Amino acid sequence: MKAVVIDAYRSLDAIHIKEIPKPQPKSKEVLVRVMAASVNSGDERLRDLNFKGIPIPGWLIRPITKIVIGFRKPRKTLGITMSGVVESVGDQVSNFKVGDEVFVMTGSRLGAFAEYAVALADHCIAKKPANATFAQAAALPFGGTTAMYFLRKAGIENAKRVLICGATGAVGVAAVQIAKHFGVKVSAVCGTDGIELSKKLGASKVYDYATTELKDIDEKFDIVFDTVGHSPKRQCVSLMNEGAKYVSTIGTDTAKELSNDLEFLSKLYESGELIEVIDSTYVLKDARKAFERVASGRKKGSVILNIGSGQ
Repeated sequence: MKAVVIDAYRSLDAIHIKEIPKPQPKSKEVLVRVMAASVNSGDERLRDLNFKGIPIPGWLIRPITKIVIGFRKPRKTLGITMSGVVESVGDQVSNFKVGDEVFVMTGSRLGAFAEYAVALADHCIAKKPANATFAQAAALPFGGTTAMYFLRKAGIENAKRVLICGATGAVGVAAVQIAKHFGVKVSAVCGTDGIELSKKLGASKVYDYATTELKDIDEKFDIVFDTVGHSPKRQCVSLMNEGAKYVSTIGTDTAKELSNDLEFLSKLYESGELIEVIDSTYVLKDARKAFERVASGRKKGSVILNIGSGQ
């Protein structure tokens, strides 16, 4: 099968498409014929070994990462978010069958940037929204599950006003919509070119970081959610009500990957309360361009690789 193979860390020129063996599912796994995958900031961090903003020294986290996925280059195919069709199932799998259309977070197994990938049947996999294409479905899990985890951690059920900093990335666009679902008044911080998008997604007030500093925002919030690591807590204290929570995707805490969250996202999508935001789409042979787009830091929403047919 064809897959994205990275021959060296940190070089975009080291991204190639090669033939590798097709994986076989173990007893508790499913084999998915991948139709689409999303190239996310997490994938780019692994490719580039760039962990800027994470409160663990690079000299420590880079060797740990290499121990896990490869010393000189990734020994695994990267990619954690995909959608596709179940091709076969392990002998202990009863919740999915051949032909099911699913969307998946593969976790530490990685492997989504290939024509076929395996996933644990009880990890973070669900039937994709019935009204979503494979590309649309692939755009939902990474940002959606991350936003769900941190908003839940901050107590979104009891909040009335939320500020989303970095509202147009994959996590930000999901956070705005999910917070809106919970009946919260949402304000957003983004760049000039993201203002209209943030309003479309449900933000009642949008601040342009190019013209408005955090200290100049004349609002108080129950939750401040920094989705990109550009708004540290010390800069947000003046914006927080008594008892307010600050959460950030940058830190030692990582979002849990749960099938229940995918099922929740699917229901929101089918009801029209959640839409996908796709920045750009590439075919598999142009995977290098997809990584370049993510590395640029200018994407809005998700960058998609169309891998199979049926888009």
